Amino acid sequence: MKTVSVIIPTFNRASRIEQTIDTVLNQDYPAIEIIVVDDGSSDSTQAVIRNIYERNSSASKKIRYFHQANQGACVARNRGMMVATGSYIMFLDSDDLLMPTKLSMQVGQIEADNSQCSICDFEYIDAAGNIGRYKDNHRHPHDFIRTLVSPHISTVLMRRDSIPPGLQWNIRLKRIQDMDFVFKYFASIESWSHINQALFRYCIHDGERISDSYTNGIQYSVLRESFKSYLINNESFITTNPGKLFKTYTRALRQHQLKNTLISFIPISARKLLRRYRNTHIESSTT
Repeated sequence: MKTVSVIIPTFNRASRIEQTIDTVLNQDYPAIEIIVVDDGSSDSTQAVIRNIYERNSSASKKIRYFHQANQGACVARNRGMMVATGSYIMFLDSDDLLMPTKLSMQVGQIEADNSQCSICDFEYIDAAGNIGRYKDNHRHPHDFIRTLVSPHISTVLMRRDSIPPGLQWNIRLKRIQDMDFVFKYFASIESWSHINQALFRYCIHDGERISDSYTNGIQYSVLRESFKSYLINNESFITTNPGKLFKTYTRALRQHQLKNTLISFIPISARKLLRRYRNTHIESSTT
């Protein structure tokens, strides 16, 4: 059976990472390699991982722990990719959760369809466990690029041999690095599958995040240059017209930048309140 490598970067998540790793260990897919890259945590993260490792009774589900000086989430994920040995790869933040059938359903679908990746839907969940918005990812991968909407990197299970050698996480980006990475990947694939179930849960909470120590703000110029450079340097892997794709991407970036400029005039306290309501509001259809 082919192994799935689940790459988990972490920074000071001792209070949350155990639940995250448990949702990987509890997968009904047996062959899993969990790669935890600790980006210089100063809390008890290492001890928590050691305890999980010692109580893990599955011979086919292995936990590998790597510690590094604090260098950022992108460096941590790149290191995880470098040491991963699985035939399939996915990324998971150390405070988010997987549904028990995620890996088995996605691996099964990729092999049945002979596709390069599988994309599932996801839902938001708050600190109390209440389920909020449902996000339907049923669209052409290039549509995510054109509309600047990320499917969330953890919804995507990638066949390792579908990842171009030149694709890495951009260490210059301090925010929305996952969008940059997944858009480049989507520009490089020819086939995909979709599962219309929320097999991933994105957790909304007030805890410390891996990017908290970095400057706020979206680096639009870095995003543009990052995507352009990737299209040029990996042209043989791009599955559509690179010029047209870049044009639609930059148009979406400009629109997003204008929107953010207008939002900047709204007080920060009001923005946080609106964001929290949007992410955790329980729709009447789910109650």
